[in-house]
Amino acid sequence: MNDHGLQAHVKASLRTFIAFSRRSGRTTAMIDAARDGDLIITANEPEARRLRRLLHDAGKEVAVGISDPGRKPMMLRGTNPTGATIFDHVWLELYWETQIDLAASSLFQIKQAMSKQQEPEPEQRLSDRAEHHRLEPSRVTSPTETLNLENARG
Repeated sequence: MNDHGLQAHVKASLRTFIAFSRRSGRTTAMIDAARDGDLIITANEPEARRLRRLLHDAGKEVAVGISDPGRKPMMLRGTNPTGATIFDHVWLELYWETQIDLAASSLFQIKQAMSKQQEPEPEQRLSDRAEHHRLEPSRVTSPTETLNLENARG
């Protein structure tokens, strides 16, 4: 589906944000804000181990869980009855990237459901447009004449 490059641009913007957010203190701020009884969700075991070590060093009794960002958060097992649930930046970054892809997939499914025919390929549309707007060589003989024609309209 032609989304006019929106999915690629949104993902590029997200990646730029992620790159510029490195070493900005997000994890330190999260550890400082976490309270005993809270639950931090991350996306993978190496990050979970790192968070557990940081929490232990900070003297905090905070649980760390691992969840696939592709799953809906409501699908996580149970709730946290003793405190807040916090998603770390690793999980959030992967979640947003997954949601961008899911949005593009959803738009494709909507388009398919609403269309009787397939959308033409972008190259085909461009060539059709060029054919529609083609100038006859005999009408314009030089760039100067084109400029004069544009100025004459004005």
